Amino acid sequence: MALPTVACTDPCPDKDIIGGVGDLNISSNTTCVGRLTVYDNPQLEKLQLPQVLSITGMNISDAVSLTEISFPMLNPSTASSSDDGLVDVVFVELQCSDDGSTRNLRRQLPSLNIKNAPNLSTIDLGSLSHIDDLVLFDTSPDLTATITAARSIQANGCVHLPNLEDVVGDLELSVNPSENSPCIYDLQVLRSVSGNITILNADRLFADNFAVSDNNTPIIGVNGSLILMPSTPANPLNSGITEFGRITTIGNNLEISSMLNMSILFDGLADVGGTISLSNNTNCQFDFRNVSGATNITLVNNTDTTLPLFPKLEFVDNIHLQGEINM
Repeated sequence: MALPTVACTDPCPDKDIIGGVGDLNISSNTTCVGRLTVYDNPQLEKLQLPQVLSITGMNISDAVSLTEISFPMLNPSTASSSDDGLVDVVFVELQCSDDGSTRNLRRQLPSLNIKNAPNLSTIDLGSLSHIDDLVLFDTSPDLTATITAARSIQANGCVHLPNLEDVVGDLELSVNPSENSPCIYDLQVLRSVSGNITILNADRLFADNFAVSDNNTPIIGVNGSLILMPSTPANPLNSGITEFGRITTIGNNLEISSMLNMSILFDGLADVGGTISLSNNTNCQFDFRNVSGATNITLVNNTDTTLPLFPKLEFVDNIHLQGEINM
């Protein structure tokens, strides 16, 4: 298949959009954009760049009326895999033409940084499935991003990620305290996070985000740490059961702190490379029925919380317990 052709401008020119109103369609032979910066556009509703094949990054801020971003012609990313089958190197490959000659051209993956776009519900990235860093702050809870992999993801609200398989770095999820409904992230195909998972709204997670739904649900390996904390302040109205049955291995630490009135189930977890730490939780229950090993187990200052059993524990270097023991 022939590669899309762009001008051999390297780097691509940056573009600023200021004062956009209504539907803005930029189609004047713009095929390659460096960093797109969109600011001071309170009346911009739709942003469309229908001929752009490659973009380096996007910064959008204070676009309170924006509902849709569309790059329908973005070129698909090309990935090479490491021995374990996970994504190793990803880039966008194009062909450029200059003075009648052509040559292949590799562009870095774009990063997306979107803040204060409370009505943004659609991001169309064409055939592009891998991106660099994704930052979503104060966007619509109905937002869907159909990416397959990202270097890192940071979101302070609900976002639907139904195609997400791999996060090469860190995944951080939190929620705006004004959002009272549980978050559904649609992480049914997520299989690997090479960095840390930090969930700062663990009391507002929909129970099935990390749960096993059927035999085809992929398990999740976390190479770094998994950190669970409640939203601030903790919301007792949304307390209940949160399942993490798909997480089978954690390479570093598992830290759960300051949770209130929760049942947190890790019934699929087998190995923790570092410390399992439960601290300052109130009226909570935990399930670690299949954990066979950890470096340390620290269970302290958990009020009205029965400390869990580890019936399959085979090895641990240090154990520090304070509180009622589940016998």
